[in-house]
Amino acid sequence: MKDDQLTLSSERQQQQHQDGPVAWRWISGDGRRNSWMDVLSHTHLAEQTRNNVEVHVACDSAVQGRFVVFATVVCVIAKGQAGRYFYSRLIEEKRQYPVLQTRLLREVQLSLDTAEALKLEDVAVAQVHCDSNTDPGAKSTEHTRMLTGYIQSMGCMSSAPQLHHLRRGAIRTRNAPLPTLALTRGCS
Repeated sequence: MKDDQLTLSSERQQQQHQDGPVAWRWISGDGRRNSWMDVLSHTHLAEQTRNNVEVHVACDSAVQGRFVVFATVVCVIAKGQAGRYFYSRLIEEKRQYPVLQTRLLREVQLSLDTAEALKLEDVAVAQVHCDSNTDPGAKSTEHTRMLTGYIQSMGCMSSAPQLHHLRRGAIRTRNAPLPTLALTRGCS
């Protein structure tokens, strides 16, 4: 997306930012638009009809010109079976995030807001992921403890990817999970 294609949110979209995940426009992995109620309905159905269902929440961002695009995702995973995901995008001015730390904190805030909205609807969130790397060479490394501590302080399980294992030439098989740093138990 080019900078001129991105526009600041209208008053309605600004209100959606304030109202949180319940008001956001959600899109499923197959590209269909969904409401928050659709996300909840699918999640509850999966919990009732499948075994070993876990719900994970995460957020990532990308700087695009004068804007930052945040993508928050809810993943409904049935271990050993297929899963489904829903995501929502928010566009905000880049000047609100002058340094990486503030952008990473916003990612975690959006993830926690989403996890809290799920918890209020009796959905057990297994883990909130933060987009911070434990590789000493990564820019986000210095923020990992702060971000995972923020997630933990809100009563959620946290993880930060340890992608440096993949860069060192380790072969990742198709079914092998990405290593994570699990620090607490699910959202309470």
